[in-house]
Amino acid sequence: MAIHHPSMSKQVEKYTATQIFEEFLPKVLEAQKDIAKQLNAVCVFKVDGKDGGTWTVDLPKQKVNHGDHDHPDMRLELSADDFDALLAGKLDAAEAVKAKRLFFTGRPQLLVGMAALLRPADNN
Repeated sequence: MAIHHPSMSKQVEKYTATQIFEEFLPKVLEAQKDIAKQLNAVCVFKVDGKDGGTWTVDLPKQKVNHGDHDHPDMRLELSADDFDALLAGKLDAAEAVKAKRLFFTGRPQLLVGMAALLRPADNN
């Protein structure tokens, strides 16, 4: 079963961080178990602003939980607008870190791996 990224929908509808983390990402983790297990990390995403929140993504367990984690392997904090731009490929993560629009701690390869799981596939 193919999983289509919400941003690829033909409907003119904006998907919130809540929808991405609570509806879309769990399906991706289930379908991409090998990638999730290879990354072998717990990642926290804090999205500030309207429809934002804090989510813990446990890649080995393929689980997404609402809330924080005491000792994540990666932490990413940004605004809801910057989260949307990052997913749409309109915001470069490295540039956003330099501009202090995105706060990141952890292994850089985790950021790359999570981006691959969160962004839509190029082959639609």
